[in-house]
Amino acid sequence: MKANRKSIDNDSAVSPVIGVMLMIVVTVILAAAVSSFAGSVQTKDDPTSAVFDVACSESDGIITIKHMGGDVIYKEDIKIMISHGIPKMTGYLSNENLTFYPAEQENRGDGMDKIALQPGQTATYKFDFDTNSDGEKVPVLGQQWIYVGETFEIAIIDVNTENTVFSTNIVMEP
Repeated sequence: MKANRKSIDNDSAVSPVIGVMLMIVVTVILAAAVSSFAGSVQTKDDPTSAVFDVACSESDGIITIKHMGGDVIYKEDIKIMISHGIPKMTGYLSNENLTFYPAEQENRGDGMDKIALQPGQTATYKFDFDTNSDGEKVPVLGQQWIYVGETFEIAIIDVNTENTVFSTNIVMEP
């Protein structure tokens, strides 16, 4: 009977060396999985931001946008939104009437030359006029009539991300 007990008491299983090797293999596999996942995650660039001084003059028929600081803005990468009235109506200005001064073309490295507005430079938007029922000429911004003295919101939006770069309320000056 003693012989049987001896074989039962011998309960050694996998040697410690094999156990350590298995733990190393599992660790390497987990490290490879984490590395693969981390390599596939893309980081987002910081959104475009800039500060502008904006004025609107009915007599001149223009909106003046002076770039006061921040990121370089490219004409092809922005759209200008106008919001006005109660309820608030929204429309967009055509980039065809938007002029950057000086009109510097900059190569962004993607083979495309883009018109850039840098800090210290100015852009102007020449708006159209319509005639109301009283025969008065009324400025039209974003398909909306905006009379002298009325306040409206202007926002510059990055077309690639749909983020607002800049937004402010201005008054239609005489």
